Formats: sequence, structure tokens, C-alpha cells
Amino acid sequence: MTTKKQPNEPTEQPDALEELDALKEPEATPEGDDYNPANDEARANELANQKQMAEQQAAASAMVTVAVLESAIGMIWPGVKVDKMQKEAVQEKLLPVLVKYNAGGLPPWVAAYREELELLGAVGLVAFTVSQQVKALKAKEINAETVQDGEEPEPQAA
Repeated sequence: MTTKKQPNEPTEQPDALEELDALKEPEATPEGDDYNPANDEARANELANQKQMAEQQAAASAMVTVAVLESAIGMIWPGVKVDKMQKEAVQEKLLPVLVKYNAGGLPPWVAAYREELELLGAVGLVAFTVSQQVKALKAKEINAETVQDGEEPEPQAA
């Protein structure tokens, strides 16, 4: 059995004017929510300090990178020297790239393996140095044999 609504029966909808009255009254805000220019200034100072730190880290990384490259070139091609102005030019051009990619420090995915990578680099450098010394000793032995025998040694494949 269904009941029909009477046309004069009150509905359960809230009064539209009551909703508007609620909107008129501002909500109470806690004391610190207002705009404070000092907060902007503090945030700007913090960002400037972070930028300066990133630039300093990137400058140090650029200097180390150029030194490592120079050492590697010297090991591969003994006697080859990189001009100071060229090194400075590479550092100058490398600096903004390191800042751009936040490379003043290690990326998080590399930082997890930092110690392992340092070990790999150190062992690799020792291995490279030892191999260069072995080649130099072999070259001296071949030259010594040539002088003793008085004849030219046969060319050997490297």
C-alpha cells in the first residue's frame, strides 16, 4: 500500500537561506594562518642558501672530475699535458651542467652503491696502473735484448 504526499506536507530539505547565512560568517582561523612577509623572506633565504650550497658542491665535483680526467689522460698517453686554461674552460662549462642535474651530490640511485663504486674505481685504477707498468717493463726487456743481440727484434702483436 502506497501513501501519497499531501501538497501542504513539509519537506525535509534545509532552508536555502540558512545555508547562505552559514557562508556569510567567516570561519575562525588559527593565529599563524595569516600571510606573513617574513615567512616569504625566510623561504627565499633558505632557497638562496640551498642554491649556493649546490653550486659549491658542483664546483668541487667539476674540479675533481677534471683532475681525474687529466690523470687518466696522463696514464694512457704519458707525457701528454692538458693546458691550465683548457682545464679551467672545461670546469667552467661543466659547472652549470652539474648544477642543472643536481650533480653536486650523488643521485639517490647511485648513492646507495657509493662505497661499491669507489672500491671498483680504486681497484680499476690499480689494475690499469699495473698493466701500464707491465707494458713498460716488457718494452724495456725487448730494448735490452735488441742491444745485447745487436739485431732488431721481430715485431709482436700487442
